[in-house]
Formats: sequence, C-alpha cells, structure tokens
Amino acid sequence: MKGKATTATDMAEAVGIEPKAFRRALRAEHFDWHSRYSAWKVDVKSPQHLAMQKVLVALLTNKAPN
Repeated sequence: MKGKATTATDMAEAVGIEPKAFRRALRAEHFDWHSRYSAWKVDVKSPQHLAMQKVLVALLTNKAPN
C-alpha cells in the first residue's frame, strides 16, 4: 500500500523556500532514483522523501547536503 504523495513544490512552499531553488538543489544531487525531466513526486516517509527532506534542510540552513 502506497502512502500519501508529495511534490518538491509542496515541500518547498510549506517552509517558505522558492520551489525552483529547491528543484535546482535536488537536480544537483543527481539522485539515482530520479529520472531527468520527471516530476519530483514521492511518497511521504519513503527513502526518496527523506533524501529530499535532507536537501530542503540544507537549503534552510544554507549549507550543502552531505
């Protein structure tokens, strides 16, 4: 059973980050699980969601994610 889905836009807007800046940071991570030109849509609490959260936190704290 799949969980609730979320998008990069939803996540960014929820914390006051510009969605384009968040997507740019996500693309810079070159995640194996994300295909170029596909939507940044993931299930909440999935490993992909957690990876996206890590990038979002890095943007919020203005540092590069590890």
